[in-house]
Amino acid sequence: MPPPMTPGEFETRVPVWQALSDLFLDTALEEGDHARIASVLSASPYSAQQCEAILRGEVAPVFGRNLYAVAGEWEGWGEADVRRLMANWLRQCASRNPFVRLQVWMAPRFVPHDWSAIAGRLS
Repeated sequence: MPPPMTPGEFETRVPVWQALSDLFLDTALEEGDHARIASVLSASPYSAQQCEAILRGEVAPVFGRNLYAVAGEWEGWGEADVRRLMANWLRQCASRNPFVRLQVWMAPRFVPHDWSAIAGRLS
């Protein structure tokens, strides 16, 4: 589960969360999408390992269900939506809600194969 974070850490994570949320769209990503996501992650202060941890522990539990939705999101989430969804997720984590533990446990099942194409681009 994600650690408590300061407002500054939250702001630093927003572009990373938004880029990684694209992995969970109900559409196929292309080479250009992989390059764009990798560019955002490379510009962040996080290492490739940290980005993967953010993907698995923060983004996948929130956006992963979209991959299994009958009519999932395919256009992408706006920054305001990402902020709201992630703030809500962090509040749930802080509350020690047992449902959160289940979501974190299931999250690795949601990580799409596109991650390996992006991780290979990170320095």
